[in-house]
Amino acid sequence: MIKKLRNHFKLENNSSYRRSGLLAPFLIIILYLGGMSNIHAINVNISNGIEESKIILEDLTDYPKIIKSYNITDSSTEDKSCFPTKGKGVIFQRAEGCEGFHHIWRVNNDLIFNEYDNGTATIFGSVIDVQGSIGLVNIALYNKSDKGNTWNAECYLGGISDARSLYRSFNGTINVNGESFSVEVKKSQQHFILADGAGFESGQYGFGAWTGGSFGECTEWFGNLDPIDIDCKITVDAGKDQSNCNIEGIVLTANAANASDCSTVISTYKIIDSNTEAGCFTANPGVIFQKYDDCSGVEYTWSAGDDLELNEFDNDTAAITGTVTDQNGRVAIVDIKLTDKENTGTTWSASCYLDGISGSETYYRSFYGTITADGVPVTVGTRFNAHYILANGAGFDSNQFGLGAWTGGAFGECTEWFGNLVPQTIDNASNGVSYVWSTADGNILSDSNQETITVNKAGTYKVTAKDCKDCEAFDTVVITEISGPTVN
Repeated sequence: MIKKLRNHFKLENNSSYRRSGLLAPFLIIILYLGGMSNIHAINVNISNGIEESKIILEDLTDYPKIIKSYNITDSSTEDKSCFPTKGKGVIFQRAEGCEGFHHIWRVNNDLIFNEYDNGTATIFGSVIDVQGSIGLVNIALYNKSDKGNTWNAECYLGGISDARSLYRSFNGTINVNGESFSVEVKKSQQHFILADGAGFESGQYGFGAWTGGSFGECTEWFGNLDPIDIDCKITVDAGKDQSNCNIEGIVLTANAANASDCSTVISTYKIIDSNTEAGCFTANPGVIFQKYDDCSGVEYTWSAGDDLELNEFDNDTAAITGTVTDQNGRVAIVDIKLTDKENTGTTWSASCYLDGISGSETYYRSFYGTITADGVPVTVGTRFNAHYILANGAGFDSNQFGLGAWTGGAFGECTEWFGNLVPQTIDNASNGVSYVWSTADGNILSDSNQETITVNKAGTYKVTAKDCKDCEAFDTVVITEISGPTVN
């Protein structure tokens, strides 16, 4: 049931197929009346009959930034007459055939909803059922719009107030006991809705959805969204106003205080292609090896871009970011977060692989993220108990520090990673404060993107300071030119 990259993106080798947008002349609205099985569809014409649902990446190296982050909390269906199963939870999973009561999954304690500045979102973390089974959730959402389909039972819609936003496309997995189940758009084209009341609690911002995939074609999601506030305390002082009869070459210096403290990079590596060992793992050089649906052979080999890197942080997490290119020339953006750092873990047990590994070993036992091609993010997540290993030989070169992994998620349940890691100079400049000066009536002689500038004209000068958590502060300073003494 997991759709591989080619099928999920519907990509062809012909570039004209890859560039073509999806034109949707009608929006199908599902009317959900009188229970789970009584479904009717009608057509509603919107946007003059045409809606463009293609996302274009203007810059493949412009990684999305989080603009909103929420803790997901359980919703309650106890007093909802239109919902057949009473209880508290976030995922209500129904048996095949959509009959009977729902199996309820509650938030474990780390379920997060993030929205990004490129119109995408992610849901990641864990849920737990009444038997104590843990489900690892990793969902990517995209095609954000203010129009879409949701459950239209009156007892649900009556609690929702505008404004609302909908993610019309999504994919991902929920991993339970080492088995990965897909989460996809349901055939009836239901979408994730975010609005006040969407989590079944009037006045509370939340979300709702009706999803398909192998996790269940009648799975419903209701959750409340509690904003995670970034505690911004940064301030900036542009200095005292100045008056002078000679304003040539006046120096202005900004001083920021109380900037946010972000994780510090402790090691940085450029990831380069591995040369796999014939007879052990036979493939062309690359870093991501995506197998066919039945796990036989390598269907796509993704080579490392010049910007693919692994950063390890002082809070025992790591990140893999950058680009990769497959054998057909398709470029994809990699954005993977690694957590649960340990000195022991599980990796591929083939002796021809293990025999080449030596020295100290580092394992990241949990990970989540996306690989995005043609504007569509597809999830990468933990598979069974296979972890990311960093060690000498982990990238198949016994003389080179490298990484290895076997990942799951919608990107592919039989995807393997082998790469060599080349140490780079650590750059923690992004953890500092950046300054931008501007003026409407003055003149800046030097570079305006620095702490100190030189000016030569009267006017008001504004400085904006931004820290590593994108917290901003600004201040202004006024330069006034005064007339000098007059000599008769």
